[in-house]
Amino acid sequence: MSTLQLPRDVCSGTGKHSVPSAINSLRRGRFAQLDSSAATMMCTVRLCVDMFMGNTMIDNPKQVERLLAKLKESLPLFAMLTPEVAAIVREQSPAVELSQRYSVTRVEYAGDEGGIVCKVDLGPANDDRALFASITHLRFNQAGPVAREIAAYQKHRVKRLQG
Repeated sequence: MSTLQLPRDVCSGTGKHSVPSAINSLRRGRFAQLDSSAATMMCTVRLCVDMFMGNTMIDNPKQVERLLAKLKESLPLFAMLTPEVAAIVREQSPAVELSQRYSVTRVEYAGDEGGIVCKVDLGPANDDRALFASITHLRFNQAGPVAREIAAYQKHRVKRLQG
């Protein structure tokens, strides 16, 4: 089984906003909210964990590569949070609105286990906080520049995770 090797200072982070906590959240298919230093590190860390030990991958690597390139070219994008993510984020940022579109300013691939992760800026009403959420926990405008590709990726990933 592959293991993830991170620098000691990153691995020793504690609390629910540390990189280890975020990685565990992504493994469980949940969003991850990080403080600024951990967020910077999280974006540079590429998860290399083979959780299925040789079994079929969740993501199609070629689809991910193409979608990531298109997403990065299209930044910033705008997305709404799913009700589940909004409820969790409201615990720390009560001004988060379910119907509000938030700016997605960064996208990264967190490996097969974490999928495509988006940095969502919550804006000044939320003390300029940001969160990292799996793209499957965000809702994008259906008329957006890469809407079809995002929807196809989300559908494929959710289907593979559930089945």
